Amino acid sequence: MDSDIQTAIRSAQRGDLMASACVRSGFDILAARRRFVWCRNNDCAWYLYWLGADVLGWVLVSWRGKETAPAYPDIFDLYVREGYRGRGIGTELVRFCEDIAQKWGFKKMGLAVNRDSNPRALALYLHLGYRPTTGTPYVDGVYDGWEDWVVDMEKEFE
Repeated sequence: MDSDIQTAIRSAQRGDLMASACVRSGFDILAARRRFVWCRNNDCAWYLYWLGADVLGWVLVSWRGKETAPAYPDIFDLYVREGYRGRGIGTELVRFCEDIAQKWGFKKMGLAVNRDSNPRALALYLHLGYRPTTGTPYVDGVYDGWEDWVVDMEKEFE
């Protein structure tokens, strides 16, 4: 990435919806609008990673956790645009959420990952200090007929 272009991570705003719709194939302005409204109504934050005027990735975090771990925040969607993966953007997004969680007094952060279909994400989370809390995968959701079998992971802050 060009070092002269500014990077930033910030909360998604209504005016960011068109830029966020360009991040992932099949994610359009209507999907971005639904996500924006859903986050506002569910104590969830949607943070965008900007490089100049382009959104290159995002992370969603539920500050109320999730059903299997409601005591601490949970990252439930981390995505980096094709062509920009492996450049540290995912790491920056996760650490951004961890910093906020720690400032708010949380001692842990959680997430879930599909070990089989997303080995790069699993490797990233292990590298960042997340450890599996469940050994048995469970169905986190069904997307276009595909079952997403995940395991929960968590990281304790020092």
